[in-house]
This record gives sequence, C-alpha cells and structure tokens, in this order.
Amino acid sequence: MTGLTDYLIERKRVKAKQKNAGNHRSRQAAESTYDNAKYNKPHSYMHSVDINIDVNVRTVFYIWVGSFILVGAFAWYITGGVSMTSSNAYERSNRAGGAYEYTSAFAQRHPGVIQYDRTVQYRKLREKYEAILPDSNTVSAKRRRAFVQDTARKRRYIPKNKQQQNYDYDYDDYDPFNCPPNPPKGYPRTYNALEVLQNWPPDDTAPPQNNEIYQGLCVFSFQHNSDGDGENNNDTLQKIMTYQAAEVPYVVRDDPEVLKTVERWGQPDYLKELLRNDEHITEYSVNNHFMYWQKPLRKDKKKLRGEGWSPPTKKIRMGYLDWLKHANATVGGDFTKDGDVDVFGPDHSHWYFRLIGCGDYRSCTDKPSDFLFDELPFFRPRNKENIYLVNGKEQQGMHCRFGMKGVIAENHFDASRNSIAILVGERRYILAHPRECENLALYPMDHPSRRHSAIDWSNPDLMKYPQFGNAQVNEIVLQAGDVLYLPTQWFHYIVSLELNFQCNIRSGRSEEYDYFIDKCGFGKTLHE
Repeated sequence: MTGLTDYLIERKRVKAKQKNAGNHRSRQAAESTYDNAKYNKPHSYMHSVDINIDVNVRTVFYIWVGSFILVGAFAWYITGGVSMTSSNAYERSNRAGGAYEYTSAFAQRHPGVIQYDRTVQYRKLREKYEAILPDSNTVSAKRRRAFVQDTARKRRYIPKNKQQQNYDYDYDDYDPFNCPPNPPKGYPRTYNALEVLQNWPPDDTAPPQNNEIYQGLCVFSFQHNSDGDGENNNDTLQKIMTYQAAEVPYVVRDDPEVLKTVERWGQPDYLKELLRNDEHITEYSVNNHFMYWQKPLRKDKKKLRGEGWSPPTKKIRMGYLDWLKHANATVGGDFTKDGDVDVFGPDHSHWYFRLIGCGDYRSCTDKPSDFLFDELPFFRPRNKENIYLVNGKEQQGMHCRFGMKGVIAENHFDASRNSIAILVGERRYILAHPRECENLALYPMDHPSRRHSAIDWSNPDLMKYPQFGNAQVNEIVLQAGDVLYLPTQWFHYIVSLELNFQCNIRSGRSEEYDYFIDKCGFGKTLHE
C-alpha cells in the first residue's frame, strides 16, 4: 500500500509540472518521467495490490461460509437435528425418520404440555415415557398413588404428642394433618432447638425412635377416592389459599399434577436419558456441610483472612451421571456420630448437583435448563394467583438441587417467598420464625455468608453462642409429592436423609416479617 501511495503522489506532482512546462522539451521530459512512474515501478505495486485484494476477498468469503456452516451445525445439534419452526420441517423430518410426525402426535394428545423445550430429542423422550406411563385419568391416577405409597415414600412420620414449651405467646392446639380453616393462634407451634437436635442429630440420617418428630406445620392432602381419582378438594384448596394469604408456612401433599412428575422422575432411567452427562453447576464440599457464600469485596479480604475465613465450598461443573456415582456411594449406611457407617460418612467429600431454568425470567444462567418448566408445569408462572406462586411475575427462575445422602444446607433465610417440591427421596427441614433471628447468630450483611447462621447445628457451641439455647424451631420431613410453601424470611435448615431431588421457585416478597429481620441488621436493601 505504501507503493501505491507513492505512485499517486508522483502522478500528482508530474501533472502539475506538465501543466506549468513552458516549452515542448519540458513537456516531453515530464511525459517521459510520468511514463516511467506509470509503467515501471508503480506497475509492480498495482499488480501486488490486485492480488492482495483478490486473496483478501476470497479469504473473507471462505471464513464467512465456514462460520455459517458451523453455526448451522451447532443449531442443528442443540435442536435435536430438526427445526420445529422451519417452514419445511415436515419434509426434513421424513428424512430424519418422521420425527416431526412423531412429536406432533404427542403435542396433539397433550396440548400445552411442552412449551419451553421444543427439541425433537425432548419430545421423543416424553413420548417414550408416555407409552410406559400412560396418562388416562382414572387408571393413571390410581397407578401414581400406588407408586407414591408403595415406592416413593418409605415411612410415615408422626408428630410428637407433646405441648410446645414456648409460653411467651398464646397458642391453640391442633392436629397438623387436620388443621382448621384458619391458622390457629400461635401457628406453627415450636419447640426448643436443642431438644429437637438432641432427639435427632443432624448428622444422623436414620429416623428417630418410632419416627416421631417435632412437627409444627399443617399438611394439606388432596383427597382421592378408591379409584385414585381426585375428589372434590374445594375445602382443601380454600384452606391452602387462606394460609397462604396469612403468609405462614404449610405443606401441600399429593397434588395430582405434582405426582405426575414424581412418578416420571422416579423411573430408574428417566433422568439419565433426560440429563445424560451434560455438565451443570455443582457445589463441592470437603464434608457434608454446605454454606452459601459470595466472593468478598477486595476491601474485606484482609479482614476475613485475619478471622480465618475461607470459602466453605467450591463451584465446579459436573455431569449428572458422574454426580450419581458419588451419590450412590452414600447409600450403603446411615451417618451417625458414633461412627456406625458403611464406607461413607459426614467427613467425606460431598457434591450438590444443580439445575437452573430461566423460563420467562431474564437470562439467569449461561446454560439454562428450561425443560424444567415442562417437567414441573405446576411451577409455571401464571397471570392469576395459585397455591404455589403468589406473584408469578416476580419469579426468578426455577432451581433444582439434587442432594446426596447426608448433605446439610446451613440455616438461613431468603428474602422472598419460596415453594419447594420434593420429587424423589426425603429431606428434613428445621424451620424457625423470623422473630428467632437474634437467637440464630447470623453472619452480618458485609460477610460473604450473610443471612446464614454462624452456628454449627451439628455441634452448637453454646459458650460462643449462648443465645442459641433460647431458639425455638419445628421440623418436618418432606417426601416425594410434598410441596412446602415458605414465606419471606423464614429460616430453614435442610438435611438430605437419602438421595433426593428438590426443585423450588420464588414468587415475590412480603413485608410481614421485616421488623424482625431489621432488628438483626438486615434492612430493606436486602434483595437476594
């Protein structure tokens, strides 16, 4: 390009000289100089430029075509090989083995079932399991009920026949499995935290004697007749909505829509075929305790190092099949403090597998699992209120956590409503009212694990945290087919009693309990 520039400058100079030449000899000399500049050295530069331009155009063209092919191949792969929105999808599907006709039949039989993951691969999977687990009202409902009662739930937990011991406020007695239409006074009843933990230590996954627990929450069960069909559950639904409006926790059991997912996820190979071994976010801990944390600010790092703080877990990426190998290693025995374990215990490494579906929410992760909204349609945001989402527009995506046996999620509160469904296995939840905040010794707002209790509930240090001796809690074991409604800012401590799959979704926040949380130093600026 430098030669071309020199040529143009020389040409301009010679033309000017030619114009000003006063005699024929000067003009001849100028023309001779111009010809030399035009046909000798500049010619080689122009030839080089022509070649370079030609090569560059061809290179750009090849790069553009190659990129188009790669993008098309990638789109073909992630959509299962056939675009369901293309105008000639039907013709291409014939070459792909009639995939379009195959999935279209499923869509016609079950309109609206699949709205988020429209890939052929996913529709084929749902079609396959529809043949195994046909959905035909009476017969299918009866089959699902039998599956839950005979396979998915291994035991029945019994509320202790004992009066609560907190006399700071009035309360009414009630049967958790036959609760009154309105929340009773003092609901839910509570017990001393140390007594609850002594009765059933968190590191022990074996049920306590006689399966008796300190239950305080109401359980609203959908009723079914002898054929398995749902009966008229208007009274149950009315109770649920009344307790929800009062912003108190409760459990919904045996919702027919939830049981469909429970039965499907309970099939030995379904999740293996659905998730394969694609990598997802997984939390890793050197033991069975998992504490939330955020990366600290630079200005806080020196202080935290001085306090001996280090990240309690690591975030890695792991495939479901790889995680399942680790999880199955915990199945051999129960964890106890006495060391009565079979090859695995609370001091071994644990992994917490996660799936995140964004759905109609803004992009909430780099690789969303939006099929979750097709798998759990009862958690889909709707324009009207329902028993699981108070304000669907405020949902923040669906989060699923697959727990190995013995995994403990430390006590904490969330600043929004939560609906938590157990689809496989059991989880023990120990709950505390927001008024217990000052007794639970939370990390402050500027700590990486803010909103979480600094107390190790497996071995509470009462010398350091004497206030914990006054804490009041209750507990419940959630089993497959249960959905817990947890209001804003209610504390929860979670123990995975066996391999389990849990999914939850949020639906906005309420302000009923701000007063108690503010007293602990967490103002209204907390929006996590």
